[in-house]
Amino acid sequence: MVDPVLMPPRCWVKGCEPPDRHPRDAADLRPRTAEGRDRPQRKGKADAVLQRHRLKLESTVPTNNAHRSRAQHRAHCIRKRDQEAFVEAVRFEQGHFEGRFADPMIKNSGLLNEEMLGATHAIGEVDDVTVPDDPPQLAWDLQAGESYSAMATQIFLGLDQAMRDHHARLPHLFKAVNRGVPGILEPAEFLEGLQRLHIVERGQVSIQQLVEVMYDLDPDFDGRVILSHVRKCIAATRALHMPTSTGALENDVTNPVPTDAYCRQRVPVEKVVVERQPKSLWDFERSYERFRNQQHELLVIHNERDPKVSVTA
Repeated sequence: MVDPVLMPPRCWVKGCEPPDRHPRDAADLRPRTAEGRDRPQRKGKADAVLQRHRLKLESTVPTNNAHRSRAQHRAHCIRKRDQEAFVEAVRFEQGHFEGRFADPMIKNSGLLNEEMLGATHAIGEVDDVTVPDDPPQLAWDLQAGESYSAMATQIFLGLDQAMRDHHARLPHLFKAVNRGVPGILEPAEFLEGLQRLHIVERGQVSIQQLVEVMYDLDPDFDGRVILSHVRKCIAATRALHMPTSTGALENDVTNPVPTDAYCRQRVPVEKVVVERQPKSLWDFERSYERFRNQQHELLVIHNERDPKVSVTA
C-alpha cells in the first residue's frame, strides 16, 4: 500500500499507475527514537567529498582568533540544542510509552539521571562525517569491468556540461519529463531526461542501477530524485575531478611570490597598472601606451595578430 502523500498527482484518473516501489523506499521508513540518537546518521558520499573540498579551500584562506572563536561558539550552540532536544524526546517517550512522569511529591523527579546524562554528553563529541584521506569512490562495484563510480561520474559531469551548453538550470533541462511535483522526479523520468540529453544511451543504465547510485550518493534519497540534491552531487563530482586548481591554490599560499612575478609565471607579459586618477596627462599617456603594448603582446601570444604589425596599426 502506498502512502497517500507519495501518490502521483491526479491518481484518480483512469490509466494512472502508482509510482514504483524500490528497496529502502520512503514508505518503509520509521521515525528515529531517542534511544537511536546514539547511532550516527548516514551521510552521503557527496557530503563527504564537498566537506573535503571545503576543508582544502579553507586551509588556503588565512584565519584569525575571532573567526575561530565564532566557529567554536556556533558548534557549542548546535551541540547544546541537540542535547536539549534529546532530553525532551526521552521525557516524552518515558511519559507517553512508559508512564513515567515527573512526580511533584518526589525530590528531583523528572530531572536527568546518570544514564540520560551519559547519553546526553555523548551527543556532538564526534563528527558523523569522516573525511577519508584518499578520494572516496562514488559508489560500489557494478560488474567486473564497470563500476558505479564511472556511471555516476559520467552522469553528473554530463549534467554539468549540459547546463553549460544550454545555459540552463536543472529544472529547465528536466521540465519536459517532470510530470509530477516540480523538482521531484521518479527514477524512470530522471532516466528519460538523461537519455533526452544524450548523457546515457538507451539500455546503458537501468532504473535499478540508477536507484543504487542515488542511494549511495544522497543520504536523503527516498525513491524520488530531487534536483536540489542532484545539484549537490554535481558539485561533489566537480570538486573530486578538479585537483589541479586546489593544488595551484596551495602552491600559491605555501610559496608566495610577488604579483608581478606571479603574472609572468602564468603569462610572459609585463603587468600594467592604469591609475584611475592620473596625476598628469603625461602619466596617463605613458600608462595608456604600456597598456597598448601589453594587449599587443597578448594578441601575438594567442596568434590573433602578426608580430610584424606595429602596435599603432
